[in-house]
Amino acid sequence: MKTNFLYFREHGSISFTATAAQTSFTVKGTSLLVPGSFGGGGFSVAIADTAALRANYVVTITSLADNTGNRGSDYQTDGVADANTTAGQVTTLEVEALSISSNNMVIAALTDGDAEEGYDIKAGDIVTITANAAKGNVGAYRADRLLSVHANSNTETEVTFQAADGSAADDTIAFTHGDDNGVTFRAIANYFAEAADGNFVNSGSCIIAFDAESNDIPKQLKGLGITNMLLGSA
Repeated sequence: MKTNFLYFREHGSISFTATAAQTSFTVKGTSLLVPGSFGGGGFSVAIADTAALRANYVVTITSLADNTGNRGSDYQTDGVADANTTAGQVTTLEVEALSISSNNMVIAALTDGDAEEGYDIKAGDIVTITANAAKGNVGAYRADRLLSVHANSNTETEVTFQAADGSAADDTIAFTHGDDNGVTFRAIANYFAEAADGNFVNSGSCIIAFDAESNDIPKQLKGLGITNMLLGSA
């Protein structure tokens, strides 16, 4: 019998329009940022520290205008060292230029002495932080291995699957939502009950069950006040 694979991805990205010579950007410390909103408006989990930022996220800067000498010697254009940027050019920052200080991400500036990885941000540049897709924040699970849908509390509903890697621990998806007398819980339970049915639409395919990063959410789960989704992969 054919079964669907159900695809999930946590959200983890945000963009800022920089002010002149800005180097510090607030990325946590408020519910407006964690969990923020789906589709590029926050992070499912807070960026823990500098090591986590450098290992698990990509930071890019899109230049508003042509600039001369605004980035360090490590940066290239078409494989050639280039300290300049043109309007619309996207630069992926070297991880050494990134750090976390309290609730802020700090980007090392070229003019502050970081001659290799530094970047001098100009007013109107777009700074974007995006979580790398990896086990733990993205996954696809067999619908026929659905084990349960249960309420951990009035504001959290958890879905469990037999572990994709065969381990004893379950794969889990936890949805955070408002306390609405079970309305959201029932909608989530009904959706996954249908998904586990062999007659579910597109049986034998990969179905987007909840892509928070792209805000691609099935109609059965839209408008329910779900504010976060966290994956727990075995």
